[in-house]
Amino acid sequence: MYVRDNDPEIGKWRLIEADADGSNEKVLLIVPLHQILQAVAWSPDGKAVAASFLNGSGDSSAEIDLFDFAKGNWTPWVKLTDKLVHGIVWVPDGRWIYALYASKDGQLFRNTQIGAFSYPGGQFRPITKDANDYSMLSASPDGKILATIQTREQNEIDIISATSGNSLSVLPGIVPQQTFKSLDWTPDGDLLLSQGSRVIRASANKTDMVTVLSDPSSVIDFIAVCDSGRSIILTWFYRNGENPIGIWHVNPDGSDPTSLVSTKGPVLWNCSADGKWLYYLDRADTRGIYRMPLAGGSSRVIPGTVFSNSLIRAMTLSPDGHTLALFLNSFSPQTRIYSDNITLLDLQDSPNPSVRVLNLPADPKFVFHFTDPPSNSAFHFTPDGRFLALVSENTGVDNIWFLPLDGSKGRQITNFKSELIPDFRFTADGQKVAVLRHHTEGDVIMLYNSESSSR
Repeated sequence: MYVRDNDPEIGKWRLIEADADGSNEKVLLIVPLHQILQAVAWSPDGKAVAASFLNGSGDSSAEIDLFDFAKGNWTPWVKLTDKLVHGIVWVPDGRWIYALYASKDGQLFRNTQIGAFSYPGGQFRPITKDANDYSMLSASPDGKILATIQTREQNEIDIISATSGNSLSVLPGIVPQQTFKSLDWTPDGDLLLSQGSRVIRASANKTDMVTVLSDPSSVIDFIAVCDSGRSIILTWFYRNGENPIGIWHVNPDGSDPTSLVSTKGPVLWNCSADGKWLYYLDRADTRGIYRMPLAGGSSRVIPGTVFSNSLIRAMTLSPDGHTLALFLNSFSPQTRIYSDNITLLDLQDSPNPSVRVLNLPADPKFVFHFTDPPSNSAFHFTPDGRFLALVSENTGVDNIWFLPLDGSKGRQITNFKSELIPDFRFTADGQKVAVLRHHTEGDVIMLYNSESSSR
């Protein structure tokens, strides 16, 4: 059995060989976190394993490497600059490794399709070329049939009461199949929505929508309204085909884009409500969390923001700017058990913030759905600063949970019966919450080898 393991103990990905019951572990490969292990596949004779990687440091490259058990070493097989490979299957005759891949369109990687790499030569040929997305890939025992899932997104944005959790309305004018990356409220009660290559402004009670920002060659990910609506801060990938990853500032109408930070890896960030400070974490930088003036100036590392044996999943800043909350996934080298906690940094204790840890209750289970690239979605302070709001999951259904800062269990404030929640945002007065709700529909598709079947 071979598993991939994101190991906070060493801050890297590991590929592990183990028996079927998980015993007799042996580490085969260790790579940095920015070299993201996507999938592994056995060779038909059991003498090798193929592993696909995504380089998350901004150069948009991918590769498939081979591990030879007899030699005990890794060999680069194919290096890709125009494709990202998400899943692989090595079919029984050994001649092909089938793959789920996204092909580059300009600077971006679009829909996931199915292709094949010849073995051992590594030549590529596409299998599907359409507007659908495919997820998961499996081959029949004889290798003559591929099974995959053709997927379609379904989204809606609900406006609910932050005090009672009752639904107030559904944001009109939303096409369910559209992609939504992030959202936030404007001071006058409209919503800013990131749809990937553009940001739109939508009225909460009318179908009016205005494009604030558009860049078809890019991805606009996490967005936030800062400084009482005088600034929009956003994560922008490949703006005008350049600057792989960066944090940008634009005016409320989308004008005057200004680069604040260029990063080497995926980035987490928050802006202070008063518009003075930006806090950010570059995944490819191991020195910790930075703080910089939004008006311009140099970035400085906040002391004590490197946490051993832990990965920061999300972070959020309190409304008064005094507390930075970090959601950590931590690993115990002694027990080899993973656990989640929330670490609170008191930023008033300068230059070394004091640290307080909230150990999370065993129930509910808190989840994050936007992980590639990671963002601050679904982890926010309530506007009064008394609670942290997260998404809890129970039997595939998400709801919003208020967690008190004293570490007590808290309470669920919504009562949805279906859907996942990738993100939500509060109005400044704390009376309403905009909730992005999502599910994926899929059909199982069979692809038959034309060499062995007429179907």
